[in-house]
Amino acid sequence: MLHPMMASAGLLAILMPGIYQPVEPELAVLTLGEALDQRLVSVEPVSLGGHSGDCVALHIQNHSMRPMTLSLPAGTVFEPANGEDQSLVVPVERQLALSGRSSETLPAAAFCTEMGDASPAEEGGFALGRTANPLLDSLFGYLALHPSLASEHNVLQNAIWAITDNSDVGSIYAEGQPEVTKFREWICKLTGRENVWYNTVLDTRLDEERRIVRTAVSVQGQVMLNRRESLTLQGHVENEQGEVVWSFERANRLPAGTLRFRFSLEVEGWQSGGYALVYKSGTEEIIRQEFRI
Repeated sequence: MLHPMMASAGLLAILMPGIYQPVEPELAVLTLGEALDQRLVSVEPVSLGGHSGDCVALHIQNHSMRPMTLSLPAGTVFEPANGEDQSLVVPVERQLALSGRSSETLPAAAFCTEMGDASPAEEGGFALGRTANPLLDSLFGYLALHPSLASEHNVLQNAIWAITDNSDVGSIYAEGQPEVTKFREWICKLTGRENVWYNTVLDTRLDEERRIVRTAVSVQGQVMLNRRESLTLQGHVENEQGEVVWSFERANRLPAGTLRFRFSLEVEGWQSGGYALVYKSGTEEIIRQEFRI
């Protein structure tokens, strides 16, 4: 039988400081800016050498004993130390989980807002800011309601450039994804631009000076025709000078009625500018649909 005094001593030992350590409760979720203002953390944003996607590393120190979750809000801007480099913006909020008294390196998804500037150099530093562009704020609000778009990095980048650099909306495209189609229509309404009938597939790379080079690889779209009589059509593509630069190998006999058919053309190596897809029946022009690459 255990002596009562021994039982009490055992209980005291369990409760003695140093043997029992209470777990500090996690702090309420703060934005990264709020945590910086309260000096709970320090952060050093560093470029990973890209201009879209997970291209920023956040070196964060939690000075508090408590674990915390920080919010990196949509609209956060990474301003480069080198003024010739691009500013990057965060389009979708990200949660950053930190242990107490820890140093963490966490990735941040951010996207270029200045297509004409150089892509940030690897290990280049940033200052934190906030976008002042109301159209970007509207875009980020849309993305918050449509979270599946967050993983479409090419779509997001081209949508941001459509706002910040007035780039062609035809590149806001993903094969077989109706949500992206609706997103492009929404971008056109937001920016007051007319949607285009075609999709442009682009190859995007950096040159030796870290400048963005975008090259059209193909143009795709649907062509609609409504005729009361059948007819034979011969198609070609003209440049802005009216010169034929490409032709279908043979004419096609089409029945009467409403028809939709797919147009797809490889344009890699073509000169940038305006073109027109033209279909003729004999000498009569039946269809003319313009596109740009």
